[in-house]
Amino acid sequence: MTTAEKKDNNNNANANNTKKKSNDELAPVYESTPVDVAWNTRDVLLFANSIGCEKEQLWYLYENHPHFTPFPTYPIVLTFKHTHTSTIPFAQHFDTFLNPAIPDYPHFDSTRVVDGGRTLHVHHPIPSTSPSTATFTITSRILSITDKGPKKPAIVVIEHRLESAGTLYATVTETTIYLGQGGFGGPTGAPRLPPIPVVPPMGRDAGGVDAVLEHRIPETAHLLYRLNGDYNPLHADPAAGVNAGFKGEIMHGLYTWNSVARAVLRRFGGDGEEGLGVGELVIFEARFVAPTRPGDALRTECWVTKDGREREVVFRTWVKEGGVGEEKLCLNGGRAVIKVNGKVKGKL
Repeated sequence: MTTAEKKDNNNNANANNTKKKSNDELAPVYESTPVDVAWNTRDVLLFANSIGCEKEQLWYLYENHPHFTPFPTYPIVLTFKHTHTSTIPFAQHFDTFLNPAIPDYPHFDSTRVVDGGRTLHVHHPIPSTSPSTATFTITSRILSITDKGPKKPAIVVIEHRLESAGTLYATVTETTIYLGQGGFGGPTGAPRLPPIPVVPPMGRDAGGVDAVLEHRIPETAHLLYRLNGDYNPLHADPAAGVNAGFKGEIMHGLYTWNSVARAVLRRFGGDGEEGLGVGELVIFEARFVAPTRPGDALRTECWVTKDGREREVVFRTWVKEGGVGEEKLCLNGGRAVIKVNGKVKGKL
């Protein structure tokens, strides 16, 4: 073998090794330029209504309330909304901002994608309206792209940072699962995900829950929630749902995620309870296990793992289709961290 041939073989081997590196060995594979986002008071009122905030939580629902404030998970929708004030084509918008062309990687098919989960860190509360004098932006970094093999999924983990004038307001980590799109010779190993909470916590079982929260998804909740910026036909058109293998249209995963956030914050943050004060949500996260549909009944099991001024709750949510029949898990690995303001109750 000549020296040149040896060199070529070494180069090929190095190239193959690079393709097969685990995500632990790789730096983030892509970072966007900052993208402007904007919202107004009407947007945050719509969001609060769409996730089921109740009349007892008027400070989220009425702009003239003396303590009016956006519901703390509102930043989660800005990766879809950006600066748009009307409906937008879903596939084009998704491919532009959440599925960009990346050198050395295939362009994934956004018609075969499901949501794997979200983690939200709230660093500072956002204003009720994004001011014209201080631009808010989102910068997105793809932390990892994992190839699970032929006919298996490709898993993409993205971090979004909401900032303005040098202040970090929120960090969102999302997991996107592209169905059947593995096998491209990409990195293997575990995706770069935040640690997933153990639910129930070690030493506890389902019989020892600290609270069970129940609510029913309104029949038109999907049609209201989509107005926050996610216009995927799967969440409005029954035919699109059937074509995707469901019985009809399904709920946005983030509707379920946000509606459970509302219920957990109200129960454990003193949100709306006399004399307890409103809790400040610091972290909220959950993994999507199964879809939900309009009219379904949700039941969330909660365990308090830390109590006091900063309360930690882990949870999982079950869905009962149409409110009847057997339950199945729809959210797992859930966790909320809440700073409790004002009077704090004893251990729950």
